[in-house]
Amino acid sequence: MRSPSQTLFAYHNLMMSAFSLLMFCGTAWVFFGRLSSERSAHFAFCESADSAFTSGGSAHGAYYFWAYVYYLSKYVELLDTVFLALKGKLVGWGGLNVYHHSLVVFMAWLWLDCAQSLQHIGILANTAVHVVMYAYFCLQSLGHSPRWKPLVTQMQIVQFVFSFLCLGVNLHIHFADAETMASGGCQGQKALLFNSAFNCTLLLEFVAICGRNQKQAAAQQAVQAASTAFSREGKKAAAVQKALKSAGVGKTAAVAPLLSSSSSSSDDEKSEPGWTTIQRKAGKRAQ
Repeated sequence: MRSPSQTLFAYHNLMMSAFSLLMFCGTAWVFFGRLSSERSAHFAFCESADSAFTSGGSAHGAYYFWAYVYYLSKYVELLDTVFLALKGKLVGWGGLNVYHHSLVVFMAWLWLDCAQSLQHIGILANTAVHVVMYAYFCLQSLGHSPRWKPLVTQMQIVQFVFSFLCLGVNLHIHFADAETMASGGCQGQKALLFNSAFNCTLLLEFVAICGRNQKQAAAQQAVQAASTAFSREGKKAAAVQKALKSAGVGKTAAVAPLLSSSSSSSDDEKSEPGWTTIQRKAGKRAQ
């Protein structure tokens, strides 16, 4: 039976998965709307200082509404740490969980305060990952063990690698595009550097987690294979003992050679000395 905290955690994860999907759809709507009106993806990689949405150096207007909602959602995500503490799974000072949820609030605030470039691409990528991640946690809270657990960590890694590819495009525009340089460059570059350094630390952590998960999966497969092998040997040993009983052969006389030879041959290869002895004596007894 699930405890009240497990039920509450399941509802929290379900809500966050649905909320992430809502933010993804809302951000995609305004992003592709602006893309259609401007007929250029320049703003997606480099928000210009003279944009109608960035006057005064900070973000405002309908285009940044969902960015503000995303910022507020980071406070709700702090409940993840609270629930982990209630479940007794928060070790020490909390490690990656506390580090991530503490700094990501400040990061999302910088996005708005500095009208940071690339933020809408970041929101789309992160909310897409969170739809899957919180759905997994919801199922896990309900007692299920989805086989696609590794997908969550792999999506996180792809997200951060993709962010660095977008950063490369941003830096190229910021430093190599003459028109952009003449207008003051891309908006929020200092905040973007902080964001990139933060993402780098998270990428390293998730790569380490992925490595540990792969080792655990390999260990589980090895245990399962060993368990299957022992189960087969157990059935084989039971068949041997039954044959011994019907042949009237003592255990010490035939079990050792039979079991030692059976480990290196298939069930169809019954030419071992121990097996031959059992068959011969069983045949004599039957006569």
